[in-house]
Amino acid sequence: MNLLEKTRGATGARIIVGSAFFWAWLDALFMSLLFVRPEAEGLMAELAATSVFGLSLPWLALALARPAACNALLARKRAPLAFAALGTAGSLLFALAGASLNAATLAAGGLCAGAYMAASQLGWGATYCQDGERSATPFVAGGFACAILVDAPLLFMVPEAAAVFASLLPLASGALLATVPSEQRSYRRTPPPPPNRDRVAVLTSLAPEGASRHVDDASVRRFPRHDGVRLPAAPRVVLPDSR
Repeated sequence: MNLLEKTRGATGARIIVGSAFFWAWLDALFMSLLFVRPEAEGLMAELAATSVFGLSLPWLALALARPAACNALLARKRAPLAFAALGTAGSLLFALAGASLNAATLAAGGLCAGAYMAASQLGWGATYCQDGERSATPFVAGGFACAILVDAPLLFMVPEAAAVFASLLPLASGALLATVPSEQRSYRRTPPPPPNRDRVAVLTSLAPEGASRHVDDASVRRFPRHDGVRLPAAPRVVLPDSR
């Protein structure tokens, strides 16, 4: 499937729209739309945004330390929905904290939203980079463009409605991420082993004694791309004509 088909196909459309909900939620967090009372739009809103990023870091560090376990978790069908539910719960806790000016509720919202933030970064980042920058560029551009459309209704809502609407965006994003094939949600793929150079020595040692042997480096043919990796064929031993 070429890039044009991938970005215009059903899976590509889900990646763009689903990630757009995530970016729109992030915009709402930065714009303090989850905090209705004017008293909470200052320090509490800033603490909320800081806690989301800060509390996502342990999850990201764990993903780097245990990539296999992280991939297995993200590949589960219900994992995106579970983290999306945490994102919605955290957003609603932020709204409740802003209404009641309660620090404990704010901290609980940060824990939930931080976990959602880390999972969404890994999941959507993996879908973006299926073919490296060739797929990441159109997916990122499309996600940002669609996020503007998702943000637009917030401008015409009363603050309470805008807070609830923004809190539901993680659920919409997670529902679409769950429909993306599990292998495309893997944020870290294991690279293929390097070609075994010992095979060259073995093949050349099998040539007749005294015959000049030459391994033509240009003869190392390459198979077509498969899952983003070009695999080398076995090297070819070129023997001189004895006639």
